[in-house]
Amino acid sequence: KVPMQVLRRKYEFSHYNINNLLNQLTLLISRVNTHENVHIRIINNQQSIELVADENIPIELMKEAVVRGSLTYMLALDLLLKRYTSAKDFCEEHFINFSIFKQVSDRLNNHLARFNCYLNLKRREKICGNEKDFRSFFYSLFFISGTSLVPFLSKTNQAQLQNFIEIIKNRYPYFTYTDLRKLKLIMSIGLLRYQSGFTITNYPEVAAINLAFPYSEFQLLVNDCFIDEQKEPDTWQAEIHFYYDFFSTLTMYSLVQMETINFANLAIMGMDNSPHATWIFEKCT
Repeated sequence: KVPMQVLRRKYEFSHYNINNLLNQLTLLISRVNTHENVHIRIINNQQSIELVADENIPIELMKEAVVRGSLTYMLALDLLLKRYTSAKDFCEEHFINFSIFKQVSDRLNNHLARFNCYLNLKRREKICGNEKDFRSFFYSLFFISGTSLVPFLSKTNQAQLQNFIEIIKNRYPYFTYTDLRKLKLIMSIGLLRYQSGFTITNYPEVAAINLAFPYSEFQLLVNDCFIDEQKEPDTWQAEIHFYYDFFSTLTMYSLVQMETINFANLAIMGMDNSPHATWIFEKCT
């Protein structure tokens, strides 16, 4: 439940903005309420807005749809996949003016800043920053949005990754579906970047120690499944260190512990109590 006065004060919403928000949520809810026993509704009593959902419904799907429907998400995805050409083309594709585009790019820059990265659309590489932080940002973004990057990989990498995940699934049955989804996303981002010439360099030795999932086994499996990627052994080994450290961090540590290790910024977006809150209001401004 969100009081109207909070929307007006915190987000500087006018009455028009709030009505626009309700219309956006109503449209989104209509897409989720596709099953007979699934019901989500908005209660608006003029003092507050409350989203009410029946038990056992896929509310996460709605949250993910909120992020994927945002222009900030679309701009970030275009930049990662090198589909962005110019502000003019982005505006024409999404039927917005340059003023709205400026708001969108500023929002993206604010999210990137939390990961020590920044946006510079005048440069050839539009997102600047450390490669580890770059990948951490996109992991967080795509995890909370339920995005799979597998379709954007080469056919060879798709087959290699699928084979690798199946081996991990069978060899380590205690990993949950969510764990495997995290690993697939980490490696999808890494493979996309690696194939584009952006690599992890000078990555420190593995910090996380997991006796049930030893690094030596992980390294061997990655090398067996991705033989074609090993043209530069030192660079590829740094990639494997990163994959393992990132995945171990996500599956072994609490948010409190994360603050003292390599991926502290993951606690900022995508793993906090309400990671979708900053996205849900975007389209009504």
